[in-house]
Amino acid sequence: MIKTQEQFRHEVIQSIKTMFPEWKTEPKDEFAISINANGRDGRMNLHNLYNEVQLQREPKQVLIQYFLLEFAKVIGNTENHLDNWEVVKNRISLVVRPTDLYSECLPRDYDKQLAFTLPILPDLALYWVVENNNSWQYITNAQFSQWKMHSGEVMWWAYENTCKAEECMQTAEIHEDGNTVGLMISTKKKLGNVSHLLYETRNLQSFIQSELLIDQPEQPCWLCIPVPNLIVVAKEGCDEVIRKISLLAQEHYGKVLSNKIYVFSNDNFTGEVINQTDQKKPIIMDIQGRIPELVLPG
Repeated sequence: MIKTQEQFRHEVIQSIKTMFPEWKTEPKDEFAISINANGRDGRMNLHNLYNEVQLQREPKQVLIQYFLLEFAKVIGNTENHLDNWEVVKNRISLVVRPTDLYSECLPRDYDKQLAFTLPILPDLALYWVVENNNSWQYITNAQFSQWKMHSGEVMWWAYENTCKAEECMQTAEIHEDGNTVGLMISTKKKLGNVSHLLYETRNLQSFIQSELLIDQPEQPCWLCIPVPNLIVVAKEGCDEVIRKISLLAQEHYGKVLSNKIYVFSNDNFTGEVINQTDQKKPIIMDIQGRIPELVLPG
């Protein structure tokens, strides 16, 4: 069993050197590897692979090799499929990822810059992506310009596709001392996320209230986002539940989306859970902010 993410990244790089010696690799922050394959640049995020290796019974090297082969297909076909809007429009969607992902994709060449990013939290943002061969491809200005589409219409397609992909969201109640204190909202989709719920927080609140059967609609809920395909909800006042969730998420998944696990009240974020090495349990720090509410084109 691999003990640290850095050890795992080193092992993946060694596998790349064996399978694709012509590729140029460089470690990146946020648990990623930058790739230059025959003049084409790519960024390999390792979080999903790392989690899969930890959870699956298949041999680790088999999973790594499969992942690299799929990535090779993606980076080999990127220019062929992302320039055609008719091919892309049913596969484009929204994802929540770290804001520094955008800053890392800001080369001097304008065409290679990402076409869309929308910060929704201090260190998390929405992005346009196209799913291809069990991986995500982020949309650059050059690709967007080929579509000859208005950004509002692209956003509409991305939002609709994200909602459809998450129609099979599952929920599970969190119990403590015989009481329902929280809710987990997840999707089984391999590249799943819950970005459309964060995009329209009123829908999120309505969904939570219907699932938790809250008697008082105005009662706020607290939410945290530990992993890409999961939102955890705890009723206001259940601080201990949030602390426990924070520890479990960090222990099981490591640094996936954010150093922070946010606490929300409706569409305002009101705090963050901080894990400090010199303290026995996480503390909840007060912060104030609001998720921007945008209107999709009608």
